Amino acid sequence: MRDFAMPAKGNSTISVVVPAYQAEGTIKRCIKSAFGVGKALLEVIVIDDGSTDGTARIVGELAADEPRIRLIRQTNRGRAAARNAGFYMTHGDWVVFLDADDYMFPGDYGELAAAADERHLDIVVCMHSRPGFAGLATGDIRSALLRLSAVSGSALSRAMIEGGIDALIDGAQGYDFNASWGRLYRRSLIEDVVACLGSRLAPFPTGLRFSEDRLFNLECLWRLGDGCVGFVPFAAYYWDVNSSSTCAKVRTEDVESLKRFIGTVAELDERFVLSSGDSRLVVAREFMEQFKKAAKVSRGVPQLEDAWLASFSNAWLRDNLVTFPSDSLGHRREWCLAAVLLSRGHMRAAFRVYGMLARLRQLAR
Repeated sequence: MRDFAMPAKGNSTISVVVPAYQAEGTIKRCIKSAFGVGKALLEVIVIDDGSTDGTARIVGELAADEPRIRLIRQTNRGRAAARNAGFYMTHGDWVVFLDADDYMFPGDYGELAAAADERHLDIVVCMHSRPGFAGLATGDIRSALLRLSAVSGSALSRAMIEGGIDALIDGAQGYDFNASWGRLYRRSLIEDVVACLGSRLAPFPTGLRFSEDRLFNLECLWRLGDGCVGFVPFAAYYWDVNSSSTCAKVRTEDVESLKRFIGTVAELDERFVLSSGDSRLVVAREFMEQFKKAAKVSRGVPQLEDAWLASFSNAWLRDNLVTFPSDSLGHRREWCLAAVLLSRGHMRAAFRVYGMLARLRQLAR
Protein backbone atom coordinates (compact mmCIF):
# COMPACT_ATOMS: atom_id res chain seq x y z
CA MET A 1 0.00 0.00 0.00
CA ARG A 2 1.21 3.49 -0.85
CA ASP A 3 1.61 5.94 2.05
CA PHE A 4 -0.98 8.67 1.57
CA ALA A 5 -0.67 12.09 3.19
CA MET A 6 -2.96 12.37 6.20
CA PRO A 7 -4.61 15.75 6.84
CA ALA A 8 -4.99 17.00 10.38
CA LYS A 9 -7.88 15.45 12.24
CA GLY A 10 -11.07 17.47 11.91
CA ASN A 11 -9.82 19.56 8.99
CA SER A 12 -10.69 17.24 6.11
CA THR A 13 -12.79 18.62 3.28
CA ILE A 14 -15.25 16.86 0.98
CA SER A 15 -15.86 17.33 -2.73
CA VAL A 16 -19.15 16.02 -4.17
CA VAL A 17 -19.12 15.03 -7.86
CA VAL A 18 -22.47 14.83 -9.68
CA PRO A 19 -22.70 13.50 -13.26
CA ALA A 20 -25.97 14.70 -14.79
CA TYR A 21 -27.82 13.89 -17.98
CA GLN A 22 -31.41 14.94 -18.67
CA ALA A 23 -31.88 15.38 -14.93
CA GLU A 24 -34.07 18.48 -14.71
CA GLY A 25 -36.64 16.63 -12.60
CA THR A 26 -34.21 15.56 -9.85
CA ILE A 27 -31.06 17.71 -10.03
CA LYS A 28 -32.23 20.39 -7.56
CA ARG A 29 -33.12 17.75 -4.96
CA CYS A 30 -29.76 16.08 -5.54
CA ILE A 31 -27.65 19.23 -5.15
CA LYS A 32 -29.53 20.47 -2.11
CA SER A 33 -28.96 17.12 -0.42
CA ALA A 34 -25.20 17.51 -0.91
CA PHE A 35 -25.29 20.57 1.34
CA GLY A 36 -26.59 18.40 4.16
CA VAL A 37 -23.15 16.85 4.71
CA GLY A 38 -22.11 19.66 7.03
CA LYS A 39 -19.18 22.06 7.34
CA ALA A 40 -16.73 19.68 5.68
CA LEU A 41 -18.34 20.33 2.28
CA LEU A 42 -15.89 22.21 0.07
CA GLU A 43 -17.63 22.06 -3.32
CA VAL A 44 -20.33 20.42 -5.41
CA ILE A 45 -19.14 19.83 -8.97
CA VAL A 46 -21.90 19.09 -11.47
CA ILE A 47 -20.94 17.77 -14.90
CA ASP A 48 -23.74 18.27 -17.39
CA ASP A 49 -23.12 15.48 -19.88
CA GLY A 50 -24.73 17.01 -22.96
CA SER A 51 -28.25 17.41 -21.56
CA THR A 52 -30.83 19.00 -23.85
CA ASP A 53 -33.39 19.67 -21.12
CA GLY A 54 -33.24 22.25 -18.33
CA THR A 55 -30.52 20.56 -16.27
CA ALA A 56 -27.78 23.15 -16.92
CA ARG A 57 -30.17 26.07 -16.41
CA ILE A 58 -31.29 24.77 -13.01
CA VAL A 59 -27.70 24.16 -11.87
CA GLY A 60 -26.70 27.62 -13.10
CA GLU A 61 -29.48 29.23 -11.09
CA LEU A 62 -28.40 27.39 -7.95
CA ALA A 63 -24.75 28.28 -8.55
CA ALA A 64 -25.61 31.98 -8.83
CA ASP A 65 -26.59 31.93 -5.16
CA GLU A 66 -24.02 29.39 -3.91
CA PRO A 67 -20.35 29.77 -4.93
CA ARG A 68 -19.52 26.21 -3.85
CA ILE A 69 -21.57 24.87 -6.78
CA ARG A 70 -19.57 24.54 -9.99
CA LEU A 71 -21.07 23.62 -13.35
CA ILE A 72 -19.04 21.91 -16.07
CA ARG A 73 -20.67 21.27 -19.45
CA GLN A 74 -19.45 18.73 -21.97
CA THR A 75 -20.77 16.88 -25.00
CA ASN A 76 -22.45 13.59 -24.18
CA ARG A 77 -19.71 11.07 -23.36
CA GLY A 78 -21.36 8.88 -20.75
CA ARG A 79 -21.51 8.71 -16.96
CA ALA A 80 -17.95 7.43 -16.47
CA ALA A 81 -16.43 10.23 -18.52
CA ALA A 82 -18.57 12.77 -16.63
CA ARG A 83 -17.42 11.44 -13.27
CA ASN A 84 -13.82 11.50 -14.43
CA ALA A 85 -14.10 15.11 -15.59
CA GLY A 86 -15.60 16.06 -12.24
CA PHE A 87 -12.93 14.22 -10.27
CA TYR A 88 -10.13 16.11 -12.04
CA MET A 89 -11.72 19.36 -10.84
CA THR A 90 -11.91 18.38 -7.17
CA HIS A 91 -9.85 19.94 -4.41
CA GLY A 92 -11.23 18.19 -1.32
CA ASP A 93 -9.39 15.61 0.75
CA TRP A 94 -12.31 13.24 0.20
CA VAL A 95 -14.48 12.65 -2.85
CA VAL A 96 -18.13 11.60 -2.85
CA PHE A 97 -19.87 10.52 -6.07
CA LEU A 98 -23.57 11.36 -6.18
CA ASP A 99 -25.85 10.49 -9.11
CA ALA A 100 -28.22 13.21 -10.27
CA ASP A 101 -31.36 11.13 -9.74
CA ASP A 102 -30.41 10.16 -6.16
CA TYR A 103 -29.80 12.10 -2.95
CA MET A 104 -27.82 12.00 0.28
CA PHE A 105 -29.18 11.87 3.80
CA PRO A 106 -28.07 14.71 6.14
CA GLY A 107 -25.39 14.32 8.77
CA ASP A 108 -22.00 15.60 9.83
CA TYR A 109 -19.88 13.81 7.24
CA GLY A 110 -16.83 15.55 8.64
CA GLU A 111 -17.08 13.05 11.50
CA LEU A 112 -16.82 10.21 8.98
CA ALA A 113 -13.71 11.79 7.48
CA ALA A 114 -12.18 12.46 10.89
CA ALA A 115 -12.74 8.84 11.98
CA ALA A 116 -11.16 7.64 8.74
CA ASP A 117 -8.15 9.88 9.25
CA GLU A 118 -7.72 8.63 12.82
CA ARG A 119 -7.98 4.97 11.80
CA HIS A 120 -5.97 5.32 8.57
CA LEU A 121 -8.84 4.33 6.29
CA ASP A 122 -8.86 5.36 2.63
CA ILE A 123 -12.43 4.36 1.76
CA VAL A 124 -15.49 4.69 3.99
CA VAL A 125 -18.63 2.79 2.89
CA CYS A 126 -22.03 3.72 4.29
CA MET A 127 -25.39 2.02 4.03
CA HIS A 128 -28.12 3.08 1.63
CA SER A 129 -31.86 3.00 1.21
CA ARG A 130 -33.96 2.52 -1.91
CA PRO A 131 -37.62 2.05 -2.85
CA GLY A 132 -38.97 -0.94 -0.96
CA PHE A 133 -35.84 -1.30 1.17
CA ALA A 134 -35.36 0.59 4.42
CA GLY A 135 -31.88 -0.75 5.23
CA LEU A 136 -30.64 -1.54 8.72
CA ALA A 137 -28.80 1.67 9.46
CA THR A 138 -28.76 3.84 12.54
CA GLY A 139 -29.94 7.40 12.02
CA ASP A 140 -26.97 9.23 13.49
CA ILE A 141 -23.35 9.26 12.29
CA ARG A 142 -21.82 9.57 15.73
CA SER A 143 -23.62 6.51 17.09
CA ALA A 144 -23.02 4.63 13.84
CA LEU A 145 -19.27 5.23 14.16
CA LEU A 146 -19.31 3.24 17.39
CA ARG A 147 -20.09 0.22 15.20
CA LEU A 148 -17.55 0.97 12.46
CA SER A 149 -15.82 -2.15 11.19
CA ALA A 150 -12.70 -2.29 9.03
CA VAL A 151 -11.84 -4.82 6.31
CA SER A 152 -8.64 -5.02 4.31
CA GLY A 153 -8.78 -4.02 0.67
CA SER A 154 -7.45 -7.42 -0.39
CA ALA A 155 -10.10 -9.32 1.61
CA LEU A 156 -12.90 -7.14 0.23
CA SER A 157 -11.60 -7.58 -3.31
CA ARG A 158 -11.60 -11.36 -2.89
CA ALA A 159 -15.19 -11.34 -1.66
CA MET A 160 -16.32 -9.06 -4.49
CA ILE A 161 -14.76 -11.39 -7.05
CA GLU A 162 -15.42 -14.82 -5.56
CA GLY A 163 -18.46 -14.19 -3.38
CA GLY A 164 -18.83 -14.44 0.38
CA ILE A 165 -19.61 -10.81 1.20
CA ASP A 166 -22.25 -11.80 3.78
CA ALA A 167 -19.66 -13.70 5.82
CA LEU A 168 -17.22 -10.78 5.69
CA ILE A 169 -19.43 -7.80 6.58
CA ASP A 170 -22.10 -7.54 9.29
CA GLY A 171 -25.37 -6.29 7.85
CA ALA A 172 -24.04 -6.73 4.33
CA GLN A 173 -27.52 -6.38 2.80
CA GLY A 174 -27.53 -2.70 3.74
CA TYR A 175 -24.45 -1.88 1.65
CA ASP A 176 -23.85 -1.87 -2.07
CA PHE A 177 -20.40 -3.26 -2.78
CA ASN A 178 -20.11 -2.42 -6.46
CA ALA A 179 -21.43 1.14 -6.52
CA SER A 180 -19.24 4.22 -6.22
CA TRP A 181 -21.98 6.16 -4.43
CA GLY A 182 -22.73 5.98 -0.72
CA ARG A 183 -19.08 6.18 0.25
CA LEU A 184 -16.10 8.50 0.72
CA TYR A 185 -12.85 7.99 -1.20
CA ARG A 186 -9.61 9.62 -0.17
CA ARG A 187 -8.73 11.72 -3.20
CA SER A 188 -5.04 10.80 -3.04
CA LEU A 189 -5.97 7.10 -3.39
CA ILE A 190 -7.83 7.79 -6.64
CA GLU A 191 -4.95 9.95 -7.87
CA ASP A 192 -2.64 7.01 -7.24
CA VAL A 193 -4.90 4.70 -9.28
CA VAL A 194 -4.86 7.18 -12.19
CA ALA A 195 -1.07 7.53 -11.98
CA CYS A 196 -0.71 3.74 -12.24
CA LEU A 197 -3.29 3.03 -14.94
CA GLY A 198 -3.65 6.21 -16.97
CA SER A 199 -6.70 8.31 -17.76
CA ARG A 200 -8.34 5.80 -20.11
CA LEU A 201 -8.73 3.07 -17.51
CA ALA A 202 -9.04 5.30 -14.46
CA PRO A 203 -10.64 6.60 -12.43
CA PHE A 204 -13.66 5.08 -14.22
CA PRO A 205 -13.11 3.01 -17.38
CA THR A 206 -14.99 4.79 -20.15
CA GLY A 207 -17.19 3.47 -22.94
CA LEU A 208 -19.23 1.14 -20.70
CA ARG A 209 -22.95 1.39 -20.13
CA PHE A 210 -22.82 -0.57 -16.87
CA SER A 211 -20.50 -1.86 -14.14
CA GLU A 212 -17.76 0.73 -14.58
CA ASP A 213 -18.24 1.26 -10.82
CA ARG A 214 -17.31 -2.36 -10.12
CA LEU A 215 -14.05 -2.06 -12.05
CA PHE A 216 -13.27 1.31 -10.45
CA ASN A 217 -13.68 -0.19 -6.98
CA LEU A 218 -11.51 -3.19 -7.85
CA GLU A 219 -8.83 -0.79 -9.09
CA CYS A 220 -8.97 1.16 -5.81
CA LEU A 221 -8.80 -2.02 -3.73
CA TRP A 222 -5.84 -3.20 -5.82
CA ARG A 223 -3.90 -0.05 -4.87
CA LEU A 224 -5.14 -0.22 -1.29
CA GLY A 225 -3.86 -3.77 -0.78
CA ASP A 226 -3.77 -4.54 2.93
CA GLY A 227 -4.93 -1.03 3.77
CA CYS A 228 -8.42 -0.90 5.22
CA VAL A 229 -11.93 0.04 4.14
CA GLY A 230 -14.33 1.21 6.84
CA PHE A 231 -17.98 0.16 6.95
CA VAL A 232 -20.32 2.43 8.89
CA PRO A 233 -23.97 1.40 9.55
CA PHE A 234 -25.32 4.84 8.69
CA ALA A 235 -27.77 5.34 5.82
CA ALA A 236 -25.96 8.02 3.82
CA TYR A 237 -27.55 7.57 0.42
CA TYR A 238 -30.93 7.12 -1.22
CA TRP A 239 -30.75 5.16 -4.48
CA ASP A 240 -33.85 6.21 -6.38
CA VAL A 241 -34.06 3.20 -8.66
CA ASN A 242 -37.42 4.35 -10.00
CA SER A 243 -35.81 7.52 -11.41
CA SER A 244 -32.71 5.81 -12.81
CA SER A 245 -32.01 6.34 -16.51
CA THR A 246 -30.18 3.00 -16.86
CA CYS A 247 -31.55 0.49 -14.33
CA ALA A 248 -34.01 -2.14 -15.58
CA LYS A 249 -33.66 -1.10 -19.22
CA VAL A 250 -32.42 -3.84 -21.53
CA ARG A 251 -31.29 -3.07 -25.07
CA THR A 252 -29.61 -4.97 -27.88
CA GLU A 253 -26.72 -2.49 -27.60
CA ASP A 254 -25.97 -3.89 -24.14
CA VAL A 255 -24.23 -6.82 -25.82
CA GLU A 256 -21.65 -4.45 -27.30
CA SER A 257 -21.15 -2.81 -23.92
CA LEU A 258 -20.63 -6.25 -22.37
CA LYS A 259 -17.96 -6.98 -24.99
CA ARG A 260 -16.26 -3.67 -24.12
CA PHE A 261 -16.45 -4.62 -20.44
CA ILE A 262 -14.74 -7.94 -21.23
CA GLY A 263 -12.05 -6.09 -23.17
CA THR A 264 -11.45 -3.72 -20.26
CA VAL A 265 -11.11 -6.64 -17.85
CA ALA A 266 -8.52 -8.13 -20.20
CA GLU A 267 -6.54 -4.87 -20.03
CA LEU A 268 -6.68 -4.91 -16.23
CA ASP A 269 -5.37 -8.48 -16.38
CA GLU A 270 -2.48 -7.32 -18.57
CA ARG A 271 -1.74 -4.52 -16.07
CA PHE A 272 -1.76 -7.02 -13.17
CA VAL A 273 -4.73 -5.39 -11.47
CA LEU A 274 -6.48 -8.75 -11.79
CA SER A 275 -5.03 -12.23 -12.09
CA SER A 276 -6.13 -14.41 -14.99
CA GLY A 277 -8.30 -16.49 -12.68
CA ASP A 278 -9.90 -13.40 -11.17
CA SER A 279 -10.48 -11.93 -14.63
CA ARG A 280 -12.45 -15.04 -15.60
CA LEU A 281 -14.61 -14.73 -12.49
CA VAL A 282 -15.24 -11.01 -13.03
CA VAL A 283 -16.23 -11.68 -16.65
CA ALA A 284 -18.41 -14.66 -15.71
CA ARG A 285 -20.22 -12.66 -13.02
CA GLU A 286 -20.94 -9.77 -15.36
CA PHE A 287 -21.90 -12.10 -18.19
CA MET A 288 -24.43 -13.91 -15.99
CA GLU A 289 -25.90 -10.69 -14.60
CA GLN A 290 -26.45 -9.22 -18.06
CA PHE A 291 -27.63 -12.57 -19.44
CA LYS A 292 -30.30 -12.82 -16.72
CA LYS A 293 -31.69 -9.40 -17.66
CA ALA A 294 -31.74 -10.29 -21.35
CA ALA A 295 -33.30 -13.72 -20.82
CA LYS A 296 -36.16 -12.26 -18.78
CA VAL A 297 -37.35 -10.09 -21.67
CA SER A 298 -36.09 -12.07 -24.68
CA ARG A 299 -39.50 -13.63 -25.50
CA GLY A 300 -40.89 -10.21 -26.30
CA VAL A 301 -37.71 -8.96 -27.98
CA PRO A 302 -36.46 -11.77 -30.26
CA GLN A 303 -33.71 -9.57 -31.73
CA LEU A 304 -32.16 -9.42 -28.27
CA GLU A 305 -31.47 -13.16 -28.20
CA ASP A 306 -30.19 -12.94 -31.78
CA ALA A 307 -27.71 -10.24 -30.78
CA TRP A 308 -26.33 -12.44 -27.98
CA LEU A 309 -26.04 -15.48 -30.22
CA ALA A 310 -24.23 -13.46 -32.88
CA SER A 311 -21.79 -11.90 -30.40
CA PHE A 312 -20.53 -14.93 -28.44
CA SER A 313 -19.47 -18.11 -30.19
CA ASN A 314 -19.78 -21.55 -28.64
CA ALA A 315 -15.99 -21.73 -28.42
CA TRP A 316 -15.81 -18.41 -26.53
CA LEU A 317 -18.44 -19.59 -24.06
CA ARG A 318 -16.59 -22.85 -23.39
CA ASP A 319 -13.24 -21.07 -22.99
CA ASN A 320 -14.34 -18.17 -20.80
CA LEU A 321 -17.28 -19.35 -18.72
CA VAL A 322 -15.37 -22.12 -17.00
CA THR A 323 -16.84 -21.30 -13.59
CA PHE A 324 -19.16 -18.74 -12.03
CA PRO A 325 -19.03 -17.07 -8.60
CA SER A 326 -21.64 -19.00 -6.64
CA ASP A 327 -23.54 -15.89 -5.56
CA SER A 328 -24.16 -14.95 -9.19
CA LEU A 329 -26.35 -18.05 -9.55
CA GLY A 330 -29.01 -17.00 -7.04
CA HIS A 331 -29.52 -17.62 -3.33
CA ARG A 332 -30.57 -21.21 -3.98
CA ARG A 333 -28.34 -21.65 -7.03
CA GLU A 334 -31.53 -21.66 -9.07
CA TRP A 335 -29.72 -20.52 -12.21
CA CYS A 336 -27.07 -23.23 -12.04
CA LEU A 337 -28.54 -25.16 -15.00
CA ALA A 338 -28.43 -22.08 -17.23
CA ALA A 339 -24.78 -21.51 -16.20
CA VAL A 340 -23.88 -25.11 -17.06
CA LEU A 341 -25.50 -24.77 -20.49
CA LEU A 342 -23.62 -21.53 -21.14
CA SER A 343 -20.28 -22.99 -20.08
CA ARG A 344 -20.82 -25.83 -22.58
CA GLY A 345 -21.63 -23.46 -25.41
CA HIS A 346 -25.42 -23.95 -25.48
CA MET A 347 -26.60 -20.35 -25.29
CA ARG A 348 -29.93 -20.81 -27.06
CA ALA A 349 -30.88 -23.59 -24.66
CA ALA A 350 -29.77 -21.42 -21.72
CA PHE A 351 -32.11 -18.66 -22.90
CA ARG A 352 -34.99 -21.12 -22.97
CA VAL A 353 -34.22 -22.58 -19.54
CA TYR A 354 -33.64 -19.24 -17.87
CA GLY A 355 -36.75 -17.71 -19.41
CA MET A 356 -38.85 -20.64 -18.18
CA LEU A 357 -37.41 -20.45 -14.65
CA ALA A 358 -37.94 -16.70 -14.51
CA ARG A 359 -41.58 -17.09 -15.49
CA LEU A 360 -42.10 -19.84 -12.89
CA ARG A 361 -40.62 -17.55 -10.26
CA GLN A 362 -43.05 -14.79 -11.19
CA LEU A 363 -46.00 -17.18 -10.97
CA ALA A 364 -44.88 -18.36 -7.54
CA ARG A 365 -44.90 -14.85 -6.06
